[in-house]
Amino acid sequence: MAEDTMRPMFKRLLANIECVEGQSVQFDLRVSGTPPPTLKWEKDGKPLECRPQVEVVQQAVDHHILYIRETLIEDSGTYRVTATNSAGSATATAEVATKKTKATLAAKILTKPQSQTVSLGESVRFTCDIDGEPAPTVSWMFAGRTIVTSQRVRVTTTQYKSTLEISSVEYSDEGNYSVVVENSEGRQEAKFTLTISKPAPKAEVVKSPEPAVKSPEPSVKSPEPSVKSPEPSVKSPEPSVTSPVPSVKSPEPAVTSPVPSVKSPEPSHRPRDVLQ
Repeated sequence: MAEDTMRPMFKRLLANIECVEGQSVQFDLRVSGTPPPTLKWEKDGKPLECRPQVEVVQQAVDHHILYIRETLIEDSGTYRVTATNSAGSATATAEVATKKTKATLAAKILTKPQSQTVSLGESVRFTCDIDGEPAPTVSWMFAGRTIVTSQRVRVTTTQYKSTLEISSVEYSDEGNYSVVVENSEGRQEAKFTLTISKPAPKAEVVKSPEPAVKSPEPSVKSPEPSVKSPEPSVKSPEPSVTSPVPSVKSPEPAVTSPVPSVKSPEPSHRPRDVLQ
């Protein structure tokens, strides 16, 4: 009797399945063994609950199929089947991953980048909001070439937004740009322009202010004489104080001069006496 027994053995193993909600899937299983094994199905460690959408069908002695029709999110999990007979058992497992259904949507630019004018050496940023399902790819273009991130240029893209940043802009950055969004459902493009403003001629901007700045220098220095000029005005009174000295002494001759006028009559009397 022992020669007539053989433990179960899977001829075809279960394969993992990924599906979208509402899609039907199946596990196709082939197992051998003597005597023919019985099968036990489990989901996440618990006996599998059959319902109209979940059904196990035996196609032949060694051929079994598990149908899961119109899958739901709760159908996701780990499925295990154990084949058992008097000679032993064998087990096989597989995963089912059910994702929610997403409606497809053509790639679309919701907010277009705006043309900008900046000065040489400044930074500039262009932004666009996007939509689409599946999520669209985004390409920024300049002069017919796709822009890639570099030392001065950075491209950042998330599911619904993309940004182009250029730092220290140069004249070579000036020109026409475009952004292209694309997915399996469609494609859209938006164009914009970067303009570098030209500075005014240096002769007009730099040289003309120089006289205006230097002209105040004499006006600052001119007060120096005005500060020193009062010195003579202080010293000038000295002669005015000294000058009265002669005015006091001048009367001295006036007092002395009458002396001769008094003595002069003396000779006039003496000659008369002599004549007598």
